[in-house]
Amino acid sequence: MKNSIFTIIITVLISTNLKAQSFDDIFNFSHNRFLEVGNKNSGSNIKSNKMTLSKIYLVGPPIDLGKLKIIYNVEYKWYQNDFTSWNNQQPIFAKNLHDIRLITIFNYKISKKWSFNYVNFSTIKSDFNSFNFSNAYKGINALTIGFYPTGENNFRFGVGITRSKEMGDLMILPVAFFYYKTDSWLIDLMYPRLNVFYKLSKKIETGFIVNYDIGAFDVEFEEGAISDMEVKPEYQTTTNLTFTPQLNYYITTHFNIYARAGINLISKHGLTDGNFHEIEKIGYESKSMVPTFGIGLTYKIPHD
Repeated sequence: MKNSIFTIIITVLISTNLKAQSFDDIFNFSHNRFLEVGNKNSGSNIKSNKMTLSKIYLVGPPIDLGKLKIIYNVEYKWYQNDFTSWNNQQPIFAKNLHDIRLITIFNYKISKKWSFNYVNFSTIKSDFNSFNFSNAYKGINALTIGFYPTGENNFRFGVGITRSKEMGDLMILPVAFFYYKTDSWLIDLMYPRLNVFYKLSKKIETGFIVNYDIGAFDVEFEEGAISDMEVKPEYQTTTNLTFTPQLNYYITTHFNIYARAGINLISKHGLTDGNFHEIEKIGYESKSMVPTFGIGLTYKIPHD
């Protein structure tokens, strides 16, 4: 239940606040590597894991219909795990996990200082070895109200509610967001995600990102590996909490490259049954903080 609540909160907070990113970043690619760390779970067959994560983010042109603006974007994540086991047997866990997300935001400007948002968040999470749409598809809907104290898009905050059955049970939860941007500063708070950046010069920007990311993936498990299990797994779950300082270098006004290095404070992989009940003492949990390194590039358009 705790993980499902966090999943919904972070999903909708990212979605409702993507309006800012949609006007600026239209393409983003990153590749991150997590170093090998041993397993804290002594009852598991997994000895250690190291992971790479590649992301591609693309925004389509906004559709303006008077006071109504439709914003949409797609993000693809590829998790590549390299598990090792204590007895050289193949781990049950899938090595390659794919996350495809489509976010559509209907933004209606009530007045200069108020706006209303309907957000539809659709995602496919799977290893794609034997694709099952009903298991892989996850959907969240949200309604939020946004307030612009100065009447400008660079300073806003808001609240709302979400509706989801992403982790089985129907849940309706509150959400909130905060966004502030000047020529030098960017503060983007979407609990439990935080971006803070400061522009040192025209070419160089520095800051940090705190990000909490979880998911339940539809996986085809090898029958021989799970035949003796009393509870048969249907989903593989991931949990990552990262803190990563980042340095951006602007080659041009619209194009920048960046490097980041930080730590993964929490790194977990688990299994659940079809009702999202955790199968205990079989997964992976890093026994220490995981060093992580990454590079990426971003293409921006001027903020309107």
